[in-house]
Formats: sequence, structure tokens, C-alpha cells
Amino acid sequence: MTRAIALALACATLFATTTDVEAKRLRRPQASDTTRVAIPDPVIAPDLPRALAVLDSARAAAAADRHKDAIRLYRRAIAFYPPLADDIGVELGNQYTWSDQPDSAMIWYRSHLEHHPEDLDSKIGIARLTSWRDDLDQAERLYDEVIVADSARTDARLGKAQVVNWSGRHRKAASLYSGILADEPDEMEARAGLMQAVRWMGLADSAVAMADSTPAPPLDAIKTEILHERAPGVSYTYEQNKDSDDIRRRYHTFRGGFSPDLMTRASGIYGHARFEQPARPEVSRDWLGAVLERRFSATWAASATAGYQWNSYDRAALGPESFWLDEFNLFTFDAYATLTPRDWTRIDVGVSRGSIDNPDAIFRGIWRNELSAGLDRRLRSNLLWVSGFEAAWYSDDNSSLGFATRIAWEPLWRLPIDLSHKFTSSTGFGYYGYKRTTDGGYYDPRQYLSFHEELAIAMTFSPRVRGRLAGRLSLDKENGDDWFWTGRFEASATWAIYRGLGLSAGYTNANSRLDSRPGYEIDGFYITLDYLFW
Repeated sequence: MTRAIALALACATLFATTTDVEAKRLRRPQASDTTRVAIPDPVIAPDLPRALAVLDSARAAAAADRHKDAIRLYRRAIAFYPPLADDIGVELGNQYTWSDQPDSAMIWYRSHLEHHPEDLDSKIGIARLTSWRDDLDQAERLYDEVIVADSARTDARLGKAQVVNWSGRHRKAASLYSGILADEPDEMEARAGLMQAVRWMGLADSAVAMADSTPAPPLDAIKTEILHERAPGVSYTYEQNKDSDDIRRRYHTFRGGFSPDLMTRASGIYGHARFEQPARPEVSRDWLGAVLERRFSATWAASATAGYQWNSYDRAALGPESFWLDEFNLFTFDAYATLTPRDWTRIDVGVSRGSIDNPDAIFRGIWRNELSAGLDRRLRSNLLWVSGFEAAWYSDDNSSLGFATRIAWEPLWRLPIDLSHKFTSSTGFGYYGYKRTTDGGYYDPRQYLSFHEELAIAMTFSPRVRGRLAGRLSLDKENGDDWFWTGRFEASATWAIYRGLGLSAGYTNANSRLDSRPGYEIDGFYITLDYLFW
């Protein structure tokens, strides 16, 4: 599947920094509240002196970051003197927050606001918890309310900058953090936030320079992550699929890469594949490739791949037809540029040349040149609009045109389960068609329309293990035929096994032509093992 249509039809990650941003703001789900205590002793009348003594111990535990102990002591103080709850709710909310019990924290913050409507600490606590629930737009509004009431509240300014950064508006976040540092040059949280914003803009060299100029544990931790991502690495991928034409494809891909500097990545690729189809000789393919990726600025980056492939098969088994070739070898390339002119906007433009993974097309020596473009525009922090376009020209004088657009929405609703997860709903339309509809040995050239709805859930089982399930239902039309239903299911998972060693795997089953470009009704899986020398 080519790049532009894949972006619009396969629910791919479209902002390069999105995955990093989400990874940094993952929170554990509501933990069990194990701090509830009964009234310690039968009390005939409120015991304020004893309550105040316990309250002092609670505050000492809170200052020492012993949050669960502090919660237990705060609640014991309230048990001795219940009216205290009206005045210390915000303190108890803070302890629940930092002990990863956000639902309980929210109850106490809101209870405190009922008695103290102008309390800014409670409002900041609610804004923080709202951001952890991924309602970033609402969290930003709540922080703004606090800043309007008191523009000197650094914690509110930091909270807003963090929410803006998490939402993908890294340029604006950098400006907010810089404003805080202009007023408070020693504010380390702002300096770390600015470094993270610069990193997520793609400017790894500038981010590392910040850590080098101001050594500090928070900055050094981010620098370590950046250097880890750019460590030399190798990977191996095995992929297999089969379509309704009984074509079975097996791929082995080896890749190794290194970063000569923080803004550049160079890689080498070797691949081997086999294509099998009844009544056809088996095709064996080998290819070599070189990849150069370069980030030039926060505004644009580019990638270029050049390679050569050898396709070998038993020509004698094909018969006397004149269009069968004795051999088919091809120089391939793939180059594209990514533009991010402003926050929440991305433009991709690419050009490529390659063969087709169908035996008959290989026997005929058919290859294609392609021009593609994509536009991604985030409308809100959880609403993304994506469009893709491609035009391709085939060596047998055919050509094709494709277009797709979709809206991806991440609802804030979550299942009541003890597992960090997120839903995505994707609704879209796609068209793909050929100038000539004669069979050239590739992808049954016709005209296709498709309307689809896809639902996906991404799950984080632990910091090392993640998974994703997605299902799509499409209403398709071929040429002038009747509309018909198609579907797609996919599952994938990643596992950070140990230090630089990682494993990822996925499975796909689909009977949509637009989803399965090589052939109709495709079923396949892949598994990748990668290692960073860190």
C-alpha cells in the first residue's frame, strides 16, 4: 500500500511526535483506596486537640512524600473532628493525587471548592487531574481561569504549558516555558519543559545543548532518552500474508542504522522474499537499500531510500507467451519531505519507484512510479482530520489515481477497568481507480469507492508492554456494481524486553480492496525483533 492512501485509510500515526507525547503522559488508572479507616475510638464529642495533633503528623508525612501514610493520618484527624474536612480537603486531594488515586482526589478537590469557591489550589488540582484524563482542552481552560485570577501563579503557568505541550502544540509550549523562565530563570521544571518541547519539535541537537549548558538531573534524564533513541540499532522482521488469489508472500528484512549526528540517521537494508501461487513458478526476490533521514529544522525533514532488487524464477515454467521476461531486476527509490509549518499541521510529499508483489506482474516486468501527498490537521487535541492523494504511472502504460480523507476522534470515555487504555474512532471515505481496466497481472484494476468506520483501542499493560485492537466496517462499490460490505481486523503489540531489546508483532485480516492493495481478502502477520546498542 502506498504512503498517501495508507495514511488516510490505515489509521497510521500521523504526527511524528504523538506517540512520544502520549508515552510521557501515561498515568496508572485509579488505584484501590486502601487508606480508609474507621473512627479510631468511640468519640462522644469532637476532639479538636487530638485532631490537630494528628493533622500535624499528616502534614509531616506529606512533606516527606509518604503520601499513603499522610492520607491515613488526614482521615484519622477528620474522624476525630469532622468539621476539619471543610478546610483540609485540598491537602487530602493533593495526597490522593500523588498516590495515584485521581478519582478520590477529584472528590476532595470539588468538596473543598464547595466551601471555598475561590481556592486556586483546588482549581489547579482539578485542572491537573483533568489533563491526566486526556481532556486537554478543558484542562487548558481551567488553568487559564487560575492565571486570570492570579497571573503570578507559577504552578498554573507550568500546568498550562505542559498541557499545551502534550496536545502537540510544541511551538506554543516553548513560548510559554520561555515566558516563565524570563520571570524565574531558576525554575527547573520550566527549563525541563522547554527542553521537552524543543525535543518534540524534532530539534534533538538544541535539546541536548540545553542539558549540556545547564546540567541538572531532569535535563540529564531527557538527554539520556534522546541519546538512547539515536543509538546504533539492528532489527529483523518476518512478514507473511496470503490473499484470495492464493498468492502467499514471505518476507525477511534485516536493517541496521546509526546516527552520525543528532539530526541524521543512516541505515542499510537487506531483504529476501518469496512469492508463491498455484500454476506459477515461485519467485525469489533479494534487495539491498540505503536510507538517509535528516531533520533540517522544526519546519521540515526529509528521507530518501535508494535500492536495487533482483527477482529470479523458472522462466521455462511460464510457457511461450511473449510478454514473459527471462529476468526482472529493478532500481528502486523512495523520497519524501515532511513539512510542519505550524503547530497541529503536517504536510507530506513523496515520490517513489518500485515493483509490485504479484508474480504475474513480476513475470511481465511491470513497475510503477508514484507521486503522493498528505495533509494532516488537528482540529482539537483529540480530533484529527487527515487527507491523502496519490497518482501512479505503470510501465505497461496504465495509470491510477487515489484519494482518501478521514476524521479521527479520541473520545474521553474509558471503560471501568484497571488498565490504561484509549479509544479512537475513524470515519472516512476513499477512492481508487485505474485509467485502463485490463488485467496487467496486478491488483485487478477497476474503480473503487469506500466509506468506512473504524474503532480501535490502545492499551498499556505496563511501561514495557502495549497492545492495540482495531476493527473496520466498510461500504464499498466496484465500478457500477451494487454496494457491498467489507471488513478489516488487526491486532498488534509491542514489548520492551530488556534495555535495548524489543519485540513487536501484528496480525491483519481484511477483505477490502482498498485496505489490501496487493490482493483481495488478505490474511497475514508480522513479527519484529530490534535491538539498540545502548
